Amino acid sequence: MAKRTSKKLRKEKIFLIFKKEFQELLRNKEILATIVIMPIIFAVLVPISMVTLQFTDQEDLGEENQLSDIFKNIAPNWDELNDLQRISLLQANMYLAFLIMIPMTVPMATSGDSIAGEKERQTIESLLAAPISETELFLGKALAASSLSIAISWVAEIIYIIFTDVILYDIMGGKLALPNTFAFLMFFLLMPTQTLLSTLIMTAISSRSKGSREAMQKCCLLATPLILFVSAIVFIPLIIHPLLCLVSEGILIMLTLVILKAAVKGFNREKLLSVGS
Repeated sequence: MAKRTSKKLRKEKIFLIFKKEFQELLRNKEILATIVIMPIIFAVLVPISMVTLQFTDQEDLGEENQLSDIFKNIAPNWDELNDLQRISLLQANMYLAFLIMIPMTVPMATSGDSIAGEKERQTIESLLAAPISETELFLGKALAASSLSIAISWVAEIIYIIFTDVILYDIMGGKLALPNTFAFLMFFLLMPTQTLLSTLIMTAISSRSKGSREAMQKCCLLATPLILFVSAIVFIPLIIHPLLCLVSEGILIMLTLVILKAAVKGFNREKLLSVGS
């Protein structure tokens, strides 16, 4: 079978793959429940852990500065805040950074099943026979697996910000702890890109696995180092300066393009069609 390639990406072909995958995802209630419920639960439970700050007095922290000014770029009025307010603000931002790690792992089940699962269900032949390029195939499947997770994560982050602001309202002297520059950059840039990156990696693994179970095992093994690596990219701007999120975004975009190119290059239609491969 000749390998189909296309120098120009066709949006309609990507959309057709996206639509097919998205409809199948919506029909899978178990996976759908995982994608929806887990981020919402974390968005509610994580802010509740900050309730203990309500029972902490500034006097309990001592008179000396307890928190390094290395985090002063989190808030423009950092110098005006007391130590309790600084700790509360830092904790709120660190939990927010942790929350955007969730959509990296949530699409794991759908991504692991995206190609290997079709092979098991013997529906891969019609997919590979379609007049689409490998790039269009990977993008369509990856976008379908990541888009719902991104949307739900946006909802979860809004819930998190609301709960956090309510809990820290008195501590912050009637001012909102979130959102800030860091939150907006993470919300609209880092989280969608890192989710697409992890989904592409898992889809590539699925294309080189014998079945969905093997793909899931490989994805699980890769998930931890991937999250640690991306966490480093995300947390560095929190420590140094929020605008470094733009640099982190550039790194993630470059990695996404590299992974997409590698996945397409390693995609073998004949091997996918062969029995027991």
